[in-house]
Amino acid sequence: MDPAPNTEIRMLGFLHSARKAKGLSPKAHLYIPPEGRVAQDIAEELELPMDKIEGVFINHLVYSLDHVVHAGDGVAFIFSFSVSH
Repeated sequence: MDPAPNTEIRMLGFLHSARKAKGLSPKAHLYIPPEGRVAQDIAEELELPMDKIEGVFINHLVYSLDHVVHAGDGVAFIFSFSVSH
């Protein structure tokens, strides 16, 4: 039996829309073990487009995808975009 989910993961902007277009929720609930998980591993598990992710909000701070997420953290993946001038 898998452990109960203990962390909510949110997708913002384009990632939100892309998940909804696939019929998926823009929020996911995952189990994060006591030692944590690298944000990139979570993004890959959720099948997010890695080339579209700029970083990850964890507890209201922005980190790179190599940052470790711990159980109960507030997590949201950030869409990367460029602005033309």
